Amino acid sequence: MNESDTATPSLASNETLSDRVYEMMVDAIIRGEFAPGSRLIEMELAERFAVSRGPLREAMRHLADRRLIMRTARQGARVSELSAQVWEEISTVRELLESAACRLAAENMSDEEIEQLVDIVEGDAKLVASGRAYYRREDVLDVHFRIVRGARNSIIEDILGRNLYPLIRMYRYQHKLVEGRAERALKEHRAIIEAISQRDGELAQLLMKRHLATSRHLVLEAISSEVATAQ
Repeated sequence: MNESDTATPSLASNETLSDRVYEMMVDAIIRGEFAPGSRLIEMELAERFAVSRGPLREAMRHLADRRLIMRTARQGARVSELSAQVWEEISTVRELLESAACRLAAENMSDEEIEQLVDIVEGDAKLVASGRAYYRREDVLDVHFRIVRGARNSIIEDILGRNLYPLIRMYRYQHKLVEGRAERALKEHRAIIEAISQRDGELAQLLMKRHLATSRHLVLEAISSEVATAQ
């Protein structure tokens, strides 16, 4: 992963303090600074992020809503533990929604937006060719994010962007995929974008579904392998 993609996100002027703490905690959880299953102690977190308990608790509430942390009466807050079952569930929902978004993007994206998709993929290709792994945050430099936004469906964008993508990033970042996957993923991205540019929504939807299904299976294999190694 490119370090620039995992750095603490820049802070927009309209973000609240709790929003900022939330983004920093998401980043730390995804990168494994807070290990799966580890306990989160408010006093330590408040000191680490230099905030009072109020904004911190609001940020943790959002983390719990997005299933990045779990809260219980007896044990307090803990980072969610990764499991094959949860990955299967969230990735299945992603396949359904994002493949539908891809079909809508073929209908609704402007020619300029599609050209921007091409530019992003070519930028990713340069990173891969130089031997640098890449993994984009869900922002303007991420192909999947741009396609979902281009679908012009606020419900799909909200479910994926706010609720599923952070959790998906945590799984994918902490379970490294097989060698050569980045190159194949780039080819799949190019094929998807070509279908969108041809305004072939049916093909774009099919290609995206296959692309995400491959990712789902690879992460499941990584989880299974790590469980077997630990036993």
